[in-house]
Amino acid sequence: MQPTEALDKCVVEALTRQIELADVLVAPLRLVERHLLQAAAYRIAAVFIDGGRLWAVGNGGSHAQAAHFCTELAVRFHEDRPHWPAVTLPTDVSTMTALTNDFDPAEAMERQVQAHVAADDVLFGFTTSNSANVVAAINMAHERNANSILLTGPLCEAVPSSCIILNVIEDGDPAATTAQIQVAHLVILHILADALEQWACGLGPETAN
Repeated sequence: MQPTEALDKCVVEALTRQIELADVLVAPLRLVERHLLQAAAYRIAAVFIDGGRLWAVGNGGSHAQAAHFCTELAVRFHEDRPHWPAVTLPTDVSTMTALTNDFDPAEAMERQVQAHVAADDVLFGFTTSNSANVVAAINMAHERNANSILLTGPLCEAVPSSCIILNVIEDGDPAATTAQIQVAHLVILHILADALEQWACGLGPETAN
């Protein structure tokens, strides 16, 4: 099927929806408490200072967000700086297929955490809907005395109190879509990557001329 005028209209409509989404985005970002964002940044920075790693997990689009965040940390956001150890789980397809073949697929993510995440590391979970396997991974990190951060849609009560939870929608908000939550997550991961990099490069407001 060849592109037509109908496709042109679809592009315009999709663009309009994204512009409207940008307006809606302000509300989720206001819901995220500043002190929790600061706590998440402090936790990640402390892990890197102590020689630990950041591991990130998620499903589908959230896995892509997790990989995006790790790329910003392991390479750079804007500034050249030392590269930070940030890795997305699963680390390879062979391990993931072996886990889902030999064990309950629902346990695959937490088993990866058991294999890789150490006590001086931090696990960063991405989920729009508090997916059970991501929650299980966070709980496994807690069992291993590792740090944890959860970026989610609604507030999650099934993780340890030590986990920093960044939720972007109120519980039961019928207006929030998965796409809206993912856009909010993208902005938040950029905020964290930007803040950590500015701090590492000594470009924060306290050092600015």
